[in-house]
Amino acid sequence: MSERSTPREPPVARGSTPRIPHSRPTLDETDQRAVSEVVTSGKLVGGRRIARFERELAELLGRRRAIGVTSGSAALHLTLAAMGVGPGDYVALPSYACISLLQAVRRAKAEPLVVDCDPVSFAIDPDDLRRRLHAGVRATVIVHTFGMPFPVESCFVGPPVIEDIATALGARRHGRPVGTDGGCVVCSFNATKMITTGGGGAVIADDPGFVSSVEDLIDYDERGDISVRYNERMGEIPASLGLSQLSRLPEFLERRRRIAAIYEEHLGDNGLILPASRPGCEPAWHRYVVRVKGGAQWVRSRLTKRGIDSPRPVNQPLHWILGRGGYPGAETAHREGLSLPIYPTLTDDDARRIALEVRRCLKER
Repeated sequence: MSERSTPREPPVARGSTPRIPHSRPTLDETDQRAVSEVVTSGKLVGGRRIARFERELAELLGRRRAIGVTSGSAALHLTLAAMGVGPGDYVALPSYACISLLQAVRRAKAEPLVVDCDPVSFAIDPDDLRRRLHAGVRATVIVHTFGMPFPVESCFVGPPVIEDIATALGARRHGRPVGTDGGCVVCSFNATKMITTGGGGAVIADDPGFVSSVEDLIDYDERGDISVRYNERMGEIPASLGLSQLSRLPEFLERRRRIAAIYEEHLGDNGLILPASRPGCEPAWHRYVVRVKGGAQWVRSRLTKRGIDSPRPVNQPLHWILGRGGYPGAETAHREGLSLPIYPTLTDDDARRIALEVRRCLKER
């Protein structure tokens, strides 16, 4: 290995170095001013900021409409409800994914059809999806896992596709923004997503009838019927924070790319399987997840002792939660996946320190 690609020793003793969290929001004075302006105005709901945030988000993805809601989970639940998904219906979703997907399906009173993942890309396995599909499946949720663009068209095998871009806002595929291929899109703006509104999410789509159905579900006040609706419209404070964050998304993406490049340079010859994007893709790098052959827990526990947080990329596969078997790809991903810190405020020196400690752990194994 060249001298340039070998991380240098940290300049201070390991015991005195600050702990590096796995993730953290990127907030500054601009965000503070944006929130403060809303508080000062006294207009906390239904104002110009939510309208502008929805418009700019839709424009970013080249879609007609975006509807800001209270969370990514709410976005998926509202999407399923607007599609008419309910009791007796099934929703296909990847096993190696956040439990919030499962919660949204359950909230719609539908059944999850859990699909295995590709252990290389961590994304849903289209072949396994085809094997498991049946006539009762009303929708398929596709996740651009860890910010890696996924070929959504590979899952156009029957049911409508819902794209989950919670970790891929700003990613591109063949020059087009991720989130332009599925029938509709859901997004999350939780604290450590690509941008944050302090919580919050969005439903994004083109079809006017579908958009009207979602809006009807959250337009709950002063209605003259007893249909179930949900108080889940995003307010002015999160929308204002979202606008401030959205304006800096290109800066966030560039910083994440820089950190990913440092990891690739310093970890490329250590027996790890590094993340690799598909041809023509520009990842968002929400997570930098490597695979440690034989299992990542050994490395993870030692990084923790050395002041570097690296929790499991996914707490546990959904099929485990449901007590099911037959998902070897998701179990390989769960066993071997190691998520390294990557966020805009992480410094180059921190990234090099993390790479160095990973190298040390691997040598001690």
